[in-house]
Amino acid sequence: MRNVVSHATTPVAIVGASMGGGTALYGISEGFRPAALVLVDIAPESERSGMQRVRDFMESGLGGFASLDEAADALAAYNTARPRPKDVSGLMRSLRRRSNGRWYWHWDPGMVDLDIDRERAIMASALEGLRAALDLPVLLVRGLQSDVVTAQTVESFRNHIPGRVVAEVEGAGHMVSGDQNDAFNQASVDFLSVHLPVADRTQRKLTPARYGFGGEEDV
Repeated sequence: MRNVVSHATTPVAIVGASMGGGTALYGISEGFRPAALVLVDIAPESERSGMQRVRDFMESGLGGFASLDEAADALAAYNTARPRPKDVSGLMRSLRRRSNGRWYWHWDPGMVDLDIDRERAIMASALEGLRAALDLPVLLVRGLQSDVVTAQTVESFRNHIPGRVVAEVEGAGHMVSGDQNDAFNQASVDFLSVHLPVADRTQRKLTPARYGFGGEEDV
């Protein structure tokens, strides 16, 4: 991550969902400083049970699926709040068909080998890194139905790192962008429009929408 950003010629914001956010947290704890950070349903002290459920879902797909419909059934069983799509062709963005004819999720299967408790310990240690980066704008986007980032996780986040922004998205679980993409985009773009310099910023009026608990630090 640091190597990629080092080649950028303009300020870069990191938007990390789930494990991507965990990776960003680790980078912050190691001294990495982007222009802004958006954590999508992941935070220090995330709920272990929710993380385990994600891991179980990922592990269940290691053998692939005979069809896109079978993959859609597996996704619907994990995310019961989202209606199963009638047209499953959209899953082709997240699945790859191998020579054996089966469909596999497009992610590194080695991720299921990571120890959850070690992963949680690394993310918890990132709290110190966030405290040290007082000038780093951070947005935490949480799905209100998430079992990974719960109300207790958010409360801990606020207590340990006051002044950070929290956006809560109704009708969304851990897969925030997939469950409520428009709301996720709105919260992220509003935040980044304020904290990340853009070429045409002076040409448009920025009016961030309000989300979350209604505190002064919420966008």
